[in-house]
Amino acid sequence: MVQEVNAENFEHNVIIAALLVLLFFVSNFTINKVFKKYMQIKFEKEVSDKKREAEKKYKELFENAANIIFIVTRDDYKIKSYNNCFVQELELNTDNISQTSFLDLLSTENQEIFKENYKRALRGASAAYELCIQNDKWGKPKVFSITNTIVKDDAAPDSIQCIGTDITPQKELADELSRTRNKLQSVFDGLKMGISLITSDFEVAMVNKYQAHLFNKQPNELIGNKCYNVYRGHSAVCNNCPATVTLEKQTPNNHEMRIIARSGKEKYYDLFTQPVRNAKNEVYGFISLVRDVTGTKLLELKALRKNKELALLGAIPEIINEDTDLTGVLDSSLKVIVKFLELKGGIVLLFDEEKKKIELRAVYDLFERFSNKIIELWGAEEIINEFIKSKASVAVDDVDKRAAISFELKTLCASSGIDRFILVPIKVREKMYGAIFLVGTSAREKTGYDLKLLDTVGSELGAAVMNRYLDDKLAKASKSLEKSEETAIEKDRLIAESELAGSSAHELKQPLTTIMSYSEFLMNDTKEDSNIYQTLKIITEEADRMLSIVNKIELLTRYETSTHLKNTKIINIRRPQKDE
Repeated sequence: MVQEVNAENFEHNVIIAALLVLLFFVSNFTINKVFKKYMQIKFEKEVSDKKREAEKKYKELFENAANIIFIVTRDDYKIKSYNNCFVQELELNTDNISQTSFLDLLSTENQEIFKENYKRALRGASAAYELCIQNDKWGKPKVFSITNTIVKDDAAPDSIQCIGTDITPQKELADELSRTRNKLQSVFDGLKMGISLITSDFEVAMVNKYQAHLFNKQPNELIGNKCYNVYRGHSAVCNNCPATVTLEKQTPNNHEMRIIARSGKEKYYDLFTQPVRNAKNEVYGFISLVRDVTGTKLLELKALRKNKELALLGAIPEIINEDTDLTGVLDSSLKVIVKFLELKGGIVLLFDEEKKKIELRAVYDLFERFSNKIIELWGAEEIINEFIKSKASVAVDDVDKRAAISFELKTLCASSGIDRFILVPIKVREKMYGAIFLVGTSAREKTGYDLKLLDTVGSELGAAVMNRYLDDKLAKASKSLEKSEETAIEKDRLIAESELAGSSAHELKQPLTTIMSYSEFLMNDTKEDSNIYQTLKIITEEADRMLSIVNKIELLTRYETSTHLKNTKIINIRRPQKDE
């Protein structure tokens, strides 16, 4: 019985407990719901307060910002809102700003700039840009740096907020600096001197236009490149570069350069290098000053060459007069010619008419094998035969490219380091007694050999050779006279005297030729309207007249005389009689 009561009580208690639990959960849910609602209302109020506070702060910042801020509507570009700075900077009337299109404050060019950047802002690709805003009250436009951002607003969808900073002072300063820089650049470019700023690693940092012009380039083709590459075509620092000395010793340096231009012409430059230092007094590069001195240098070289030519013209007759031995004359003359023309060497060949062959009579700085080979090839070479036929001096450059030269002679020249040679006839009038064979190398620049000068030298040596031959002939005639009968002696004497007259004529021609050559060289460098030129012209004409008289004496074999005062008989050189 007790157990049943307990069971009923237990069921009763369970039901009560369940009701209590249910009541707890129901009341707790209601309380939570009420609490959550309360918290939501509280949070929304706080957000609203913060929003109002933020809007207040934003409005304060917007109104009091140091930069101009304004919002422009999308369709008509009307000014929707603006801050105080906008009004003050642009000095606008606040009564009708809202009715004003921002484009009215801009020039046509700046309107297009603003529209383009407005479109970019709508695409989310906005960037700062410069805008010139004009107001008649200012008297001059102001320049602003503007940044556009898109503004989402239900009242004015996709309007643009513009924030601008007045950069007019900076712009004016930049323009002034630009004008000053342009003036300095004009002076820099106007200097008739090449100027380069080059770093310590030989990179061109700055050049003027004249420097670029010297090398037929534009400045931008030089800047950023190595100086040895753009100026000299080298892949490494040039040997004996004066700038290297400047950087190592940190002192100025002066140097003269010779450059072969692309056209093949010689160019001479005076190069001055000066070290450049930074704020710490460290050398970080050098200034290069280049002057084109080609004109002056060529005049100097011309004068030097002219002096050498005149010296050569004076040296050969002196050798001929001092040395009675023909071999000595030819040896000394060849040595002088080679040294004066700065060649590698040469040989002198004479033609033996009796033996019908050529003889090697002088050699200077050429090995025996080369000399003997030239004699062997003398009658087989097309270009040599042309020279013998023309009887005129000829200079042959680029031997390996000349079609008139055999492979054998080209090979001989190449093996000897020779790429040019000169052939000079030893002659009197049209009769050749021999030839001078001169050789040079590409180690020296082409000097434009003066063939007229060499012709004169060849004629002087020709006269010397002929006179030596005549001396030998007269000596033989003298021996013959001692053994001959009186009539034969007289006949030989007359013949000898006739030939002696011809020999004397040739002796006279040497100084006459020298006088004429000096006069002609001096006339070439003298203005025709000067008194000196007229004097030189008279000297040349009179020397030429004397030369014609000497030539007539040379032609005498038999002659007639004319009687003058006191029964003096003088040879009539105007009517020379030839042998019957």
